[in-house]
Amino acid sequence: MNKKLMFLYIPSVLLVIFYVALHTQTVQASVSAPAQAEDIIRGCKNTPVQLSISSSDNTAFTFTCSDSCHFTSKFTGYSSIQIGGFAFYSQGYEFVFPTAGEHTISAFKNGSFSTQTKIVIAESHAFGDPEITQEVTCTSDGIKKYTCPNCKHSYTETLPALGHKYSKTSELQPTCTKDGFKIYLCSNCGEYREDKLPSNGHSYSSWTVLKKADIFRSGSKRHICTKCGSIETQTIEKLPANVSLTKDKLYLKVGRQSRLKIKNKTRGDKILSWESSKKNIVFINKKTGKIKARKSGTAIVTLKMKSGCSAKCRVIAYDQKISAAQTNPNLPYIIRNY
Repeated sequence: MNKKLMFLYIPSVLLVIFYVALHTQTVQASVSAPAQAEDIIRGCKNTPVQLSISSSDNTAFTFTCSDSCHFTSKFTGYSSIQIGGFAFYSQGYEFVFPTAGEHTISAFKNGSFSTQTKIVIAESHAFGDPEITQEVTCTSDGIKKYTCPNCKHSYTETLPALGHKYSKTSELQPTCTKDGFKIYLCSNCGEYREDKLPSNGHSYSSWTVLKKADIFRSGSKRHICTKCGSIETQTIEKLPANVSLTKDKLYLKVGRQSRLKIKNKTRGDKILSWESSKKNIVFINKKTGKIKARKSGTAIVTLKMKSGCSAKCRVIAYDQKISAAQTNPNLPYIIRNY
């Protein structure tokens, strides 16, 4: 065959194929239901069944039924393919049958018979075992789907979440300083859960002094945890320097002696010296603190401690010249009753 004949032959074959296709019926069930043998389509009563019919133009079809089934039909649209001067149309229709049984539907175009289709309608949906479309877990719902094999009508049901079912698998008790835990395993999904057990904290006894602090040295103390036996030791800070005398004012007759005494002092502190501001009026022994009034007048006696703190006493010395006034109520009690 030469190239010229080949060129004429191929279009002729294509035209024959398109002609056959345009005059061949195509029938499909609703929701992608496959066509049965002998172009039988299955559906359910009062449920839409869709048909697709091929034609060479978009002129609408009319339909009749072999029995008085009182079906209804509705045009749902068409699609087309055009190649050169030829067009191919696929028209869609929706049928609803109020009665069950086998119905033969005849299609007509412009009053002329075109094709027939058998449609078997079931009395009701025949839902079988469901399909699990989403697995149920302990924390999320599942979904199961029921589908009618006749019309492909479907509905879904929710499978409630199971909820964890835990049981304890291991445990570690807390201590005074470390957390513990409990581990649980879900028998439904195998998930683990860990619960924290906070540390208890120490429970210490009262403090025991190991070494007392004084003014020059720090001390120490400790207490013991009654739960775990842990020992905690702390330093006792050095004591602050402080000293005071039993008197801050003293009346002393000339020629008489007395001794100043310490009322309070910080533990560990010691006397450094006793000093008089006016030794010709009041003399004091630097070591013993023993004083003597030498002549009338006033002097300040100072006690100095080794820590650096000090205390003062005002000493008033008097002589016999004022002894006649001892009964004067305006004089100090110690002078009047000396």
